[in-house]
Amino acid sequence: MDYDFFIKNQIETVLTVNELEKKLEISKINLENLSSDMFEIVKVLTKLQKSIGLKSSYFIDNENFIILNEELAKEFVKKELLQLTGKYSIIGTDRLRKYNIKAVKPKISGRFSYNLDYFEGEVEVEVEGDKFSIQQLLNNYKKDEYIVLSDGTNALINREYIEKLQRIFKEEDGNKVKVSFFDMPIVQDMIDEKSFENDFMGSKDFFEGINKLAEENIDYPILNATLRDYQKYGYKWLKYLTDNNLGACLADDMGLGKTLQAIALLTNLHEEKKKKSIVIMPKSLIYNWENEIKRFSPKLKVGVYYGINRDFSLLKKVDIILTTYGTIRNDIENLLEQKFDLLVLDESQNIKNINSQTTKAVLLLNAKKRVALSGTPIENNLLELYSLFRFLNPEMFGSVQEFTNDYIVPIQKYSDTSTIEELRKKYILSY
Repeated sequence: MDYDFFIKNQIETVLTVNELEKKLEISKINLENLSSDMFEIVKVLTKLQKSIGLKSSYFIDNENFIILNEELAKEFVKKELLQLTGKYSIIGTDRLRKYNIKAVKPKISGRFSYNLDYFEGEVEVEVEGDKFSIQQLLNNYKKDEYIVLSDGTNALINREYIEKLQRIFKEEDGNKVKVSFFDMPIVQDMIDEKSFENDFMGSKDFFEGINKLAEENIDYPILNATLRDYQKYGYKWLKYLTDNNLGACLADDMGLGKTLQAIALLTNLHEEKKKKSIVIMPKSLIYNWENEIKRFSPKLKVGVYYGINRDFSLLKKVDIILTTYGTIRNDIENLLEQKFDLLVLDESQNIKNINSQTTKAVLLLNAKKRVALSGTPIENNLLELYSLFRFLNPEMFGSVQEFTNDYIVPIQKYSDTSTIEELRKKYILSY
């Protein structure tokens, strides 16, 4: 039976002629007579033959074996076979050797050094004894969807694995690549740990430390308030990331005390003298922030830089400056030379548009540590997440185009669950 014909035309009923009994018979076609696994493979084959312009290039015999013609078989082996290995056990792949085809898993080794929030170094990929740079491997795969080895073997590599390499390892000058700090848990699953220098082990310690925060006992700053347990954890999380020179986004729901947790962080920071912080917010929150700081941490010197009569000299007189997004946009040239120890954005969705003048102004501010507060870090689309983390950790996602290719297209267009999970790991830190 040619299942392709029935699937493509959505045929559910068939009329047959019973010549022996001289009558017509109407019967239902139930494609579910195929096992669900077989039906899935049939759908894959139907889609594949359509993509390469073939017709009726496979059929299913009476024993439910799928018979493919040569052209479709070659395309299936190259493009789809390895994608099924996660769900099924593939028997008989050794028979592919006579066609110079072999399923392989590359081995990766690398040497990296740490720069701010990313690693930079060289990565080597070994496939059956042949060695490639990341870029050589990706270019070869892009051309043929397999890798031609020195002995003539056509090496098949899982497509998802290739796409992951492309997302994580960004090409730099020469044979060097750049890897986001936040991708290191994923990289460790792919690479020989022995090949890393001590910098990588430091990143491993960092991610392990995240998981130990809940049990860690620390001294909390003195406040005129009692932190609830979840607020204590939020404070520890903010402090841990900023102590490691990484940006942090606190995305608790409204009413759970994000402002208080941020004030706790500011109080801890300003226990040291000569520190300077700035908090940027919508104008409606200015005086709420001023009152909250005076109430919960009255020792902090706080000033408002906002309004027609705003005074630039105020910056030298106080520990913490409260201002608005509009003020930053208008006064950015005056603020470029000012160095801040901590920059806090409240209602950080105000920088969700990466191309807006407000976002561009905020990104120009010079701050050692950065924190964002928002109950809705993403309101409409994933590009808003890119804009947020461009502020928090600039090297995390590369360029807008890279983020679009690596995440927006796979997730929003194809609902790619593996890419969703990969993205989740980047900003919900886990190890």
